Amino acid sequence: MNVYVIASEGGMCKIGKANDPQKRVRELSTGSPYRLTVAHTFPLESQFRCFEVERAAHERLAEKRMSGEWFNVTADEAADAVRAEIAKLDQSNSVDRRPAFLDKYQMQSVCAVASDLLAVQGSVMAVLSGGSCTAGDVDKISASLFRSAVSIRDAFEGLDCGDDDEL
Repeated sequence: MNVYVIASEGGMCKIGKANDPQKRVRELSTGSPYRLTVAHTFPLESQFRCFEVERAAHERLAEKRMSGEWFNVTADEAADAVRAEIAKLDQSNSVDRRPAFLDKYQMQSVCAVASDLLAVQGSVMAVLSGGSCTAGDVDKISASLFRSAVSIRDAFEGLDCGDDDEL
């Protein structure tokens, strides 16, 4: 996952996160009257880390916000804000990687994963209560459970919840 800076010929920059910033530019370009380019990319170790850095960079540039994730700054100014927040978070997180709270996007991810797991549970119960479970059914359920487990892992990657005694 990456935090990126997209520059617009219109003079604004977007700070966001994506696995593939070039793909994100193509998606955004369809609705933009300006040519967009990826000016800077910052690969980070986890999705959670990208959420942290993106949010902090947005806060740092709040006075220059035009709309949403778009800011009235140069690409280099936006990149400097991202670099500064990476350094700041690296220093503060060297002691404790646990976040003080989950932001809106993280909560949406957690809710989506929970909904997926409930749907899988419903499917398992329907198959088992029907008494007719084929090898194909088992394969589908197994694949669905695997995808849900990967979603949970990805949603909480890099999140240290401490020792069990602390929970």
